[in-house]
Amino acid sequence: MKNYIKSLISVIGAFVVLSLTAQAQVTITQWTFEGDTTIPAIGNGVASLIGGTTATFASGVTGSPDRAWNSSGYPAQGVGSGTAGVEFLVSTGDYKQISVSWDGRHSNTSANRIRLQYTTDGLTWINFEANAANAINMAAGVDKGFDNGRYIADAGDTWYQRAADLSGINGVASNTVFGIRMVTEFVDGVEYGVSTPTSNYGTGGTLRYDNVTFRGIFDPIGVFNPEIRLVRIYTYGNLLSIESVESLKGEVQIYNFEGQQVAGYTLRGTNASFNLNVPAGIYIVQIISDKGSYRSKVMVN
Repeated sequence: MKNYIKSLISVIGAFVVLSLTAQAQVTITQWTFEGDTTIPAIGNGVASLIGGTTATFASGVTGSPDRAWNSSGYPAQGVGSGTAGVEFLVSTGDYKQISVSWDGRHSNTSANRIRLQYTTDGLTWINFEANAANAINMAAGVDKGFDNGRYIADAGDTWYQRAADLSGINGVASNTVFGIRMVTEFVDGVEYGVSTPTSNYGTGGTLRYDNVTFRGIFDPIGVFNPEIRLVRIYTYGNLLSIESVESLKGEVQIYNFEGQQVAGYTLRGTNASFNLNVPAGIYIVQIISDKGSYRSKVMVN
């Protein structure tokens, strides 16, 4: 994990307090590009290039040896607005209140307007309308603002800290085919603006990405369709008891609300009891069996 993540988390923390909830978010997937790879450092997901762009790896937001994904090969002036950039596909299954944050660096000749797009079906891409209430766009602690829902860049060779609160968008939470794109757009509907006003826009202008992070609140209840016919599932102190209508053969998995599995047991028959050696609190019990699956909250006293 990079040292810079500490300062990035502080930015995200302020963002969450502003627009999300007091319940703790956790990292679902994160790309740091360390080791010159697009394989996530945390979680699972797919990073790819779209619209004919190419990419190499370069120094990241904290400089060498920190690494970043450096995209180039953007459309010529006056064509392809909103079509070229980078794409990140991440399953948000079992998570709600989704947000995304990243560090982005514009070269002097790159486009000065970035649009965040999202998909809830893996096919259709929708423009995210970024504004001061649902997004962050800062450089060196200074708010750079938004233009018609896009992130503004007003200087080249500069790192921007950006974030988006996606919690109010239907279909983003608990979605196995969710994804986002960052694409360049015309500044005025006709041409690309340039990051450094004294420079000229060029297809070789680069957009660099680092610390691309998806976060959410672990919350599987309400998005899972139970298949097993249970008589009841309950706890008494640290003892978990399961009673089912039919004999089950499978396993019981216990998760905390950080999404971490803290215990697991083998399940056989119609009645079973397990000693939960976990601290007091609320847990998720998931049953995976030959007759189907089931998930529920339980309280351990």
